[in-house]
Amino acid sequence: MTLVFFIAILVFKLIDSKSIISTLLSIAGYTYGPLLGIYSFGLLTKRTHVKHTGEIGSFVIKSEGSVAAGIRRIEAITGWSALEWNRQNSDKLVQIESLLGNPKDVFQSIQAIVDENNSMRKELEKVELQRIQSAKQYLTAHAVQLKGIEWMRGVLEVTNPDSLKQIAHQLRNERNHFVIAIAANIDNKAHMAIAMSDDVIQSKGFNASKWVKEISSHIKGGGGGQPFLATAGGSNPSGLFSALDTIEELINKAE
Repeated sequence: MTLVFFIAILVFKLIDSKSIISTLLSIAGYTYGPLLGIYSFGLLTKRTHVKHTGEIGSFVIKSEGSVAAGIRRIEAITGWSALEWNRQNSDKLVQIESLLGNPKDVFQSIQAIVDENNSMRKELEKVELQRIQSAKQYLTAHAVQLKGIEWMRGVLEVTNPDSLKQIAHQLRNERNHFVIAIAANIDNKAHMAIAMSDDVIQSKGFNASKWVKEISSHIKGGGGGQPFLATAGGSNPSGLFSALDTIEELINKAE
């Protein structure tokens, strides 16, 4: 069963117990000045749940936190539930040890894996940033004039759909009077981003959010966003080029 404890602080005057309490606290690793009182924590309920403490058996605290100033809430399990909880966690630990090759120090091995994973993630982020910069250089180098608008398009080699948005955002901050439509095949899924400068939206009435809905059928997916930037995703990466062609047709139809 789960017991919920609301802790109240009761202060008792000390007579001859100060030195004993100080010694116990020092052993526990705490250092205090002259003690003024003992803090006793009690179970605040209308009645007891057991006849004697032996009925409680094992006791495992599962969570603890603050509910108000000076009041803590503890949730725990006892008895057979606590024994079963300990058994399950013991089994999990055995499985973890087996997966790690039964190392002498399980926690050290896990920490080493976590550290290695964090290091690899940082390296991958660096590589992705390099890909973003290379993609920007490619797009600007291959930009063309279409209906008096700078038009950039391409299927890029990136590993994260968010990279498409980053490229679009960065180019929006760097260029004027342009439209960009970029796509990527990531894990056999289609991803697209369409962006345009504010002056094109005002002068031509273009809307990236509407356009992304028009091309979503090509990639068998859906999308949305804002007039200046919208994204789409779908299950058909083979439709990416036809989707880009559709955007180009929409620009050509502009007056």
